[in-house]
Amino acid sequence: MIRRLRAAGLTAVPQAFQVPLFTPGECGLRVGAEMLPAFPGWPAKTTPVGGLTGPLAPHDAPDLSGRIALIVLDRERGGAWAAKGVGDVAMQTARRGPLAIVVVTGGPTGAVVALNTDLARFDWPVPVLLAPGRLAAQLTALAATGAPATAVLTGTLTSAATADNVVARRPGTGPGVVVSTPKTGWFHCAGERGTGIAVFLDLARRLAAGTRCDLTFVAFAGHELDYLGARRFRPSAPAPSKVGVWLHIGADAAMQPLTVKNGVAAPAPRSAPIRRATAAPAVLAAASAAFDAGAGFAPAAPLTEANAAGELSVFRPDYTMLAGFLGANPLFHTPLDRADVATTAEELRTVAHAARGFLRAALAGARG
Repeated sequence: MIRRLRAAGLTAVPQAFQVPLFTPGECGLRVGAEMLPAFPGWPAKTTPVGGLTGPLAPHDAPDLSGRIALIVLDRERGGAWAAKGVGDVAMQTARRGPLAIVVVTGGPTGAVVALNTDLARFDWPVPVLLAPGRLAAQLTALAATGAPATAVLTGTLTSAATADNVVARRPGTGPGVVVSTPKTGWFHCAGERGTGIAVFLDLARRLAAGTRCDLTFVAFAGHELDYLGARRFRPSAPAPSKVGVWLHIGADAAMQPLTVKNGVAAPAPRSAPIRRATAAPAVLAAASAAFDAGAGFAPAAPLTEANAAGELSVFRPDYTMLAGFLGANPLFHTPLDRADVATTAEELRTVAHAARGFLRAALAGARG
């Protein structure tokens, strides 16, 4: 990314900050001779190498002492512990003294769904494992009978690893332009992150070559840790008075429409909007014109505290010319979000064209 931004004519450097890094070893739930797959719930708390063994029990059982508690999420709970009915339920369960907790994640694919976290809010007192949704019926039946199980979660924690934002600048004249996007994600995240990064790099190349504006491009690490990279960048961000427009490219920015059947994703016709944009009042008209139905967008909505998704929530209070967009992705936070199904060249062109149109209109308004 740094190499491409420099080739586009910007000065690009890493902005390092420290994060805890957990490298998983073995993670699963052993029932009899079968090891059912699982994924660590972050921040990860490990078991002994041989695991923790006890009866599997529903999380609302009267007594969880010495048991492995089972929580089954529905399909609408999203991809973060902060979602209602997810982390709060898991933490309440953890405080009731189980050996470990298994959380079955929902979703249309049946695959495991990784969950973003807040390290301070969700510091688990016991190991927490995430199990794929396709195991919901099997695990529910086992918990109903109190079947013995062994939770295994091993790995290595590096308490002060280094993560890097990428910050690129090109001095210029007139209203400043800021474009941002996250650059980290779970698993392959080809649609969730790859499509947004592609649009981000396209905008950098075109704006550096075609405008004299003061440019700042920033790609954030630590998105999954309560937007940690954005919080680290905030003190060095351009002052609000120097910014004519700020566009944030969120998750799944240029996914193609997909359908999922029996856990397999395939391209589908676009039958409804698959992206949405939000914008501060000063740039809402520009967003409404550029992010239209032809590009797969629902009507642009005013940016508020309630709908400021992702890193927008970090910058919204101070920047009155802020806009962002994101898309829908049935493979969100799963190992299935891969390049072979994530998008097409045409979908990328369409979204990149809309983003360029928005920036042109917003800058014209800022100058006028």
